[in-house]
Amino acid sequence: MESMLKKSLLAPVKTLKFCVSGEKTNHGARRGPKRQGSKGRSCKPDPRLLRSYQTELDRERKLREAMNAQKNAERAAMRAHFRRKYQLTKNAKDAEQLRAAGGKVCLPRDLAKMVRGEAPAKDDSFCLRSAFQSLSLSTGIFTGRPRQTPSSANQTQPCRVM
Repeated sequence: MESMLKKSLLAPVKTLKFCVSGEKTNHGARRGPKRQGSKGRSCKPDPRLLRSYQTELDRERKLREAMNAQKNAERAAMRAHFRRKYQLTKNAKDAEQLRAAGGKVCLPRDLAKMVRGEAPAKDDSFCLRSAFQSLSLSTGIFTGRPRQTPSSANQTQPCRVM
């Protein structure tokens, strides 16, 4: 990194120095013989560092593969659901993806909502209980007195707090 920095900044610094001072630099002269086969690295990297780096890369790769397998299995489960819903033929590729993810795959909530859609409405058949719930019966109907509303009942009773 340091050598790259020197190489990239050396030429602009030399031209700036030449513009300011007015002296010429010797561009044609060589500083020393270049070694054949040297790519700028003088020592080999530490094998322990290489092993730890490789294990970290392998761990990240396995994690990515597991996440991709899970996503593929979720998609396969959704496709399988739609195949059952619309009575389409089964696909072996979807079964393979489900097996690769460990068999039973639970869809995320947002996908499950999309797949499930609207729940069918309950049967609108006549229900005796619901018929009586809508009626408002009071004893005034049978005795002939006018029916009291809850607000008028509250007005006749004095306030206990005051």
